[in-house]
Amino acid sequence: SMSPSLLLLCALLKPTLASWESEQPSPAGPTKFFVLATPRSGSTWLSLHLRNHGETAYHGNECWRSQDFVQFCASEWNKDAKVGASMTLSQKLDALFVPNTTSTEGLGKNYVGFKWMANQNFKNDPEFQEIMQYINDNDVKVIALDRSNYLRKCFSFYDMEQRTRAGINAHHYAGSVKTATWDNKTQNIPSDYLGHCLQWYEKLGKIMTRVLNSMKNPQNAILVKYEDMCGDTTGQLAKIQAFLGLKETISPDTNILKLHSAPVSELVDNYDQLRPRLLAGRYGNVLARWEEHEC
Repeated sequence: SMSPSLLLLCALLKPTLASWESEQPSPAGPTKFFVLATPRSGSTWLSLHLRNHGETAYHGNECWRSQDFVQFCASEWNKDAKVGASMTLSQKLDALFVPNTTSTEGLGKNYVGFKWMANQNFKNDPEFQEIMQYINDNDVKVIALDRSNYLRKCFSFYDMEQRTRAGINAHHYAGSVKTATWDNKTQNIPSDYLGHCLQWYEKLGKIMTRVLNSMKNPQNAILVKYEDMCGDTTGQLAKIQAFLGLKETISPDTNILKLHSAPVSELVDNYDQLRPRLLAGRYGNVLARWEEHEC
């Protein structure tokens, strides 16, 4: 039992302790995160996993595609959200990172995120600086999904454009009814198109690198490679789970399948004409690697 003097000391300290506890900051808000990616890099596939997870409130659309998309995402589960065009980028981010509190589905989802493409906002230096300021000030976690094989990305991008022109708007679902007549289709890619596409992806790769290098806390960023995700799906999803701090595993099950697995030489009808120019150009030293089986 406590001595009389110790009991007296506890009685004297009790009001002070109660006051100290009331002054402590309230529990931190939800964990903010986003997937940083480039087109045709598996971001839709990864986003579907995160959207279906029981602990995450994840916007399924590219929220930064336009002002209308920012508004759509912000009001997806907060119907009264108003995102004015005059709002600062930081204010818009605050609106996107509001957790889902309007439905029972949102209860307990303490991780709020979305997909952010490297070709959106990051190209403008003032906006880039504002984005990085927000990321660093708010401990935002960044999942950088990198597909370094620009050649295959360019084929996939060209194929996507041709699908759209043909009225086929399913760009991720191999073997579906909509794409059954297209999944094995080969393409004849214009040389100039391919050259511009490769340089575009190179610029986007540099933007992603700049984002990662600008983070004050490197532990808030993780680099996930497309080929690793494709070759070891369960292991890479476990890596993302640990990075975010999720308790539940991220299920590898999805209805999205890889569209093109054949060698580039079999996918591009005029590759024999394109290859000499590629070898003689700025990407000649990586061409052999790009031609290898990806996954």
